[in-house]
Amino acid sequence: MNDDAQPKMTAAILCGGRSSRYGQPKEWLDFGGRPLLEHVARVVTPLFDRVLAVGLRPGAPALPRLVEPVEDAVPGAGPLGGIVSALRASETEYTFMFACDTPFIRPALVRALQAMAQGADAVVPASGPHYQPLFSIYSKSCLPIAEKHLFEGMLKISDMFPKLAMRIISEHEQRRHDPGLISFFNINTAADYERATAMARGASAVTAAD
Repeated sequence: MNDDAQPKMTAAILCGGRSSRYGQPKEWLDFGGRPLLEHVARVVTPLFDRVLAVGLRPGAPALPRLVEPVEDAVPGAGPLGGIVSALRASETEYTFMFACDTPFIRPALVRALQAMAQGADAVVPASGPHYQPLFSIYSKSCLPIAEKHLFEGMLKISDMFPKLAMRIISEHEQRRHDPGLISFFNINTAADYERATAMARGASAVTAAD
């Protein structure tokens, strides 16, 4: 991340979910000849000062050289636990959270959120009442609130939003940078994986033909 006008920022790729619908760790799925985690890391690395991989399982394959491992602070606590772990490990004021199973992250949308971060506790995309908490920026000021919710068993990320000074990026603004909102596509099932790989092959074919 080289734009001096933007605050320094860390990327955290959240792994370690139960993958209950998929049945195996999604971060190591093959995507274009690389593990999905490495694919996501390659997309986000040019945009950030540091990239973390949070919550990798014991015995996981060697990490891509682009990312640094961070243990889950509270294993089994879901994405909120990953956010707490990332904020504890981050050395920058702001940390952008990504899910490891989102292969189509659009850098333009990432930059749009980054441009809104200064002075906010969090920057979150929303469409009506629906948030994208795992494509969002959180400041260090969120950590005490997130920890309190975590240790009180309130694991839904959006439950802490009323306590934060948030900036919302509207769906209209999101579509200016990612018309199809493909950044939010995530792989939950085998069918999603097949669709994602087909979409990636189609995009590669279009690029090769241009």
